Amino acid sequence: MGARPLVLGALPHYPIPFRPTVAVAGASLVVAFIVAVQARLAHRPVASPTSRALAIGSAAVIVVATGSPYHWPFHWDGFGRFVPKFGRGGLSEWRELYQDPRGVAALLLVSNVLFYVPLAFFAALGWRRRGPSIVVSCLLLSLSMETLQYFVLNRTAALDDVLLNLSGSLIGILFGVWVRRRFGTRAKS
Repeated sequence: MGARPLVLGALPHYPIPFRPTVAVAGASLVVAFIVAVQARLAHRPVASPTSRALAIGSAAVIVVATGSPYHWPFHWDGFGRFVPKFGRGGLSEWRELYQDPRGVAALLLVSNVLFYVPLAFFAALGWRRRGPSIVVSCLLLSLSMETLQYFVLNRTAALDDVLLNLSGSLIGILFGVWVRRRFGTRAKS
C-alpha cells in the first residue's frame, strides 16, 4: 500500500486558520517589496529595511496563525489547559512525526519550530549584533501567544511549545548570521 497523495481538499481540519495566515503572509511580502523598492529608489541599502519588514511580517503571521480562534463566531468557554512540565506538551508527541506525519500533532510540533525560523532569520539580517535581543523578543512573543491561548482561546499552553519556538528562533538566528557572513549582506543597522 503506497503513500496517500497530498490533496488540499482531502486534508483534515488543521487547527491553524489557513486563509487569514496566508493573507497576512501575502500582505507582508507586498510591504517588504514596497520597502525594498523605496530603499532602492532612494539609493539606500535594501537588505536591512527589507529584512526588518519581513521580520515584522513573520511576527504578524505567528500572531494570526496561533492567536486566532479555531471557529467563528468565537465563544469563550473558560480557561484552557496549562502544561507546566517539559516533555508533557508538544515534545511528547515527537513520535507522530514518523507514525502519522500528516496528523495534527505532527503539524503542530513542526509548526511550533518552523514559524519562528523566518522571524529570527529576518531579524538577524535586519538588526545586526542583536542576537540576545532577538531571542528575548521571540521568547516574549512565544509567552504572549501561550498566555493568549490559555486565558482567551481555551486551548493548551505548554512549556514545550515555548521551547520549540525558541529552538526555531535559534535556528533562524544561526542561519541569518551564516547567510550574512557567507554572502556579505552587511547592511548598517
